[in-house]
Amino acid sequence: THALENIRIPKFNPENNLHLKLSELSQKAHEETAKGNDVSEIEEEIDLLTAKIWGLTDDELKDIKKSLEELR
Repeated sequence: THALENIRIPKFNPENNLHLKLSELSQKAHEETAKGNDVSEIEEEIDLLTAKIWGLTDDELKDIKKSLEELR
């Protein structure tokens, strides 16, 4: 858990529209997964939204996704 101390993860703010949308998408992804449905489109939306929250550029997000894919 100490690793999270070194990662800038903002606390949930119910007045932040990005946080609210991320919460909605997360809940939707869980519901669809429970039904056995594909959630890849929802995951893509979540990726884009979290990139905005962290202030990542499109290129930075692409690099992160590429690195994660290489780990698979």
